[in-house]
Amino acid sequence: MDNSAFISFNEQKFFRLQERNKAYAAACLFVTCPDIVGDMRRTLEVWRHRERFANGFELCLVIQNGAEDLEIPWDETPAVFIGGTDPWKDSKACLDVVRTAKMLGKHTHCGRVNQIKRYKLFAEVGADTCDGSSIALHDYKLRAIAREYNNDAPTLFDQIDTDVETTTTEHAGQDAV
Repeated sequence: MDNSAFISFNEQKFFRLQERNKAYAAACLFVTCPDIVGDMRRTLEVWRHRERFANGFELCLVIQNGAEDLEIPWDETPAVFIGGTDPWKDSKACLDVVRTAKMLGKHTHCGRVNQIKRYKLFAEVGADTCDGSSIALHDYKLRAIAREYNNDAPTLFDQIDTDVETTTTEHAGQDAV
């Protein structure tokens, strides 16, 4: 479950999203702690106060620009969500953070993966799952990425739970974050 900080974090909407999805908590791979897009130092400040945003969920850390130069609290997060700006996501620094997360056994999710180039980049360094608004809105783009990358072999998109996805999507027009 994403907190939508990339667009604009709204605490009330985030809590409503969590409340609507409590029945699916056991199937939830991760819930992102609110973050400051493009700024790992500020994101870590919010992380230190994460209990304020947990609402019964275990939160994961969102990795941002600058993470490569900071101490990441790996033992405090069950998973990581790769955020950050587009140029940083495509950088060696970001890919090294993903490699580190995988070496430490962390589930690694990459946001804003809407094109085959970025999909291949993260798949090659071992990311577990990914998403993107473009592929969520236009499933033909998702199918094109899957076809071009790997034909019928398992892909990062294979872990989508359609029951949870449908429930979250049903509320997209309301106050989903």
